[in-house]
Amino acid sequence: MNLSYKLEKILQDYGESMPTLVFCNSRKSTMSTCTVLAKQLRNMIMGEKRNQMMSLASRLGDPKLKMLVIEHGVGYHHAGLVMEDRRLVEEIFSAGLLAVLTCTSTLAMGVNLPAHMVVIKSTKQMVAGAL
Repeated sequence: MNLSYKLEKILQDYGESMPTLVFCNSRKSTMSTCTVLAKQLRNMIMGEKRNQMMSLASRLGDPKLKMLVIEHGVGYHHAGLVMEDRRLVEEIFSAGLLAVLTCTSTLAMGVNLPAHMVVIKSTKQMVAGAL
């Protein structure tokens, strides 16, 4: 069962419009969850922070990721992204310019990002393409 539809209420009730990490069990899940959240959440980044986010996001190579960050203030992070895009997304999130970052456990390996809230969407993990 896909629980992405429940995330909006959780983020609204407990996220307090602060940076939130949502851990997903696969690359595909990070992208689909991010897309669902983009439709549900409003981009709250305005003014100078928005200009800063736009400047950083304009350097992203992945067109879908760039659109989600610029238009919706959400992004995703997984091992399938090129290293430059991963670093940029980490920089944008750590600067407080993304409301939500969906990610795989790859992000937890050696990266220290400040988050107000962390959601673990699934306790199942993909290994060699299988749950």
